[in-house]
Amino acid sequence: MENVQSPHPSETSANRLAFTQHEDIREEVRICIERLRLGRHSNAQLLVGTYDAGKSAMLDRLHRDIEHLGAMTICIPMPGSCKLSDQLVPLIHMVLTRLSKVPAARDEVALGLNELARFVHRMKVPYGEIDGAYLDSFELALPFFGRLEVDLCALLAQVGLAAQAAKSVLAIVIDDMHLMSRYEKVSLLYALHRCNQKGLPVTVIGTGLPEILGQLSSEATGYAERMFEVTYLSPLNDMDFSVQA
Repeated sequence: MENVQSPHPSETSANRLAFTQHEDIREEVRICIERLRLGRHSNAQLLVGTYDAGKSAMLDRLHRDIEHLGAMTICIPMPGSCKLSDQLVPLIHMVLTRLSKVPAARDEVALGLNELARFVHRMKVPYGEIDGAYLDSFELALPFFGRLEVDLCALLAQVGLAAQAAKSVLAIVIDDMHLMSRYEKVSLLYALHRCNQKGLPVTVIGTGLPEILGQLSSEATGYAERMFEVTYLSPLNDMDFSVQA
């Protein structure tokens, strides 16, 4: 009766279509996570839309869904606010700590902590909780020579091995990917590409303005566009789906 008496039938229809799209996206992400858990390939997910498309709210809903599926998440809400390496280190440390509770993953977690310590050392990340704690004197004596595209690849691959041993998945959740620097985008995509090649359960769930597609197509990676399943979000028309279960 409420829909029959509504003075704005077109808006009601648009909202219903938007809600259906959001549910389809949630199901697509669920399938992505479960395929990765089973060792099968699945593309990363990219939600594209204008400022009024509700991308951040949708990403928050997906973040909670992924956590409920038992996957590990790293959430980067404001890329560009500081270095990607500085944002990743404490989050990856927390993920490895959680994975260490799974007996079958502890050996890979130990290697992951070693790789994280190398990353902190090479990239000069100000993170005192781990810097040098897992490195021998020879490695500590080496000069700084960090390259994000190389060191991030090694780090995420080892975290992926730990997640695989725990029968879990690592999902990197990034809002507003268009704000990332070109160097950070290329480095992250290269690391994700290498994880995909090795069959590791690592993925990216991101959002961006329409310009992100041009940014990806212009990157000198050759594979960036093919790595993502792109979904275009329509404007919300004042519909708040974030409270839906």
